[in-house]
Amino acid sequence: MFHKTHTIRERKIRQQGIKIRSSCTSVLVVGAGKGVLEPRLALCALLHKSGIRAETSRKMNPKFLSQLQHAEEHGIPVVVGVGESEVQEGVVNVRCTATRQETQVPRVQLVAHLQQLLPTLEKL
Repeated sequence: MFHKTHTIRERKIRQQGIKIRSSCTSVLVVGAGKGVLEPRLALCALLHKSGIRAETSRKMNPKFLSQLQHAEEHGIPVVVGVGESEVQEGVVNVRCTATRQETQVPRVQLVAHLQQLLPTLEKL
């Protein structure tokens, strides 16, 4: 009975044009270019230790556009991007999935930035 009620409610919500978030992940860590698997995993570990739900692709060198599409399709509100130049500079790119607004943030300030940003985005 629960499943049927849930399915009917879900259908009505979609008919109204409201997007249903299909993931509890708050941040998708993506890589731009080759050779950034370790930095992606390190960022995920940092976010997990801080209580932020994060995930990354299991592929060694996933396509950047595919990763962004994954975030949009699953309703993940924030994408954190890292490439070779960002690793060298000690920064990451933080992108709001809904607005596509992107900000460059020093890696050491990432957790504080996300803790401030996520509560406002997850209400959307």
